Amino acid sequence: SELSRAGSVLADLAAEPHQWLGLGEVDLTPLTLVLVADAEGFSRWSQGRVPRWGAGLTVPSRRLVVIRFDAGTPIKTLRHELAHLALHTAVPVRVPLWFSEGYAAVAAGEHGRLDGLQLNLAVALGRVPGLRELDGALRGTASDAGAAYALAADAVLEVGRRHPSGSLEPLLTRLRAGEGFDAALVA
Repeated sequence: SELSRAGSVLADLAAEPHQWLGLGEVDLTPLTLVLVADAEGFSRWSQGRVPRWGAGLTVPSRRLVVIRFDAGTPIKTLRHELAHLALHTAVPVRVPLWFSEGYAAVAAGEHGRLDGLQLNLAVALGRVPGLRELDGALRGTASDAGAAYALAADAVLEVGRRHPSGSLEPLLTRLRAGEGFDAALVA
C-alpha cells in the first residue's frame, strides 16, 4: 500500500545520520516511528497532547515520532519532528515551547519566504505576541499557528544573530551542559 511504502521511505530517512543546527550529529536511535493515515489515527496517538490539525508529534521520553500521512508533506514533517528529537536528546534541560518549535522549524529548513510574509502580516495587524503568549498561539487554532511558527523560528534565529558568533551554538552548548534555559539565554 501507499502508506507502507511511505513508511519504509520515512524509516530509512530517520535512520540516516544527520548534522543538526548547533548540535552536530545526534544519535536518534533507538526510535519508534509511526505513520498514521489521517486525523483520527493521529488523534489516537497524540491523546490530546497536540492540536487536531497537527501533522506530527514527538515524545522524546518515549523516543516516539508520529507522522500524519494526510497532513502536509510527510518528509518535511519527519525532518521537523526529528529536529525536536535531536534537540531534546542533546539538551537535558527543559526549553520553552517557542524555542523547541522555532528550533525544529529552523533546523528542518522550514523557515523561508512564506514565513517572512506571515510574519510581516502578523506585525502589520498588530498580532505579535510576547514569548509566553507565543506558546499558547503555537497550540491554538490552525489559522493562528502559521504566524506563530514563523514568529518562533524568527525568535530562534534572532537569538543566534544576537550572539557575537552569530550562532545558536553557544546557547546550545550551555543547554547541553545542563544550564537552565533562562540563564543560558542571558549568558
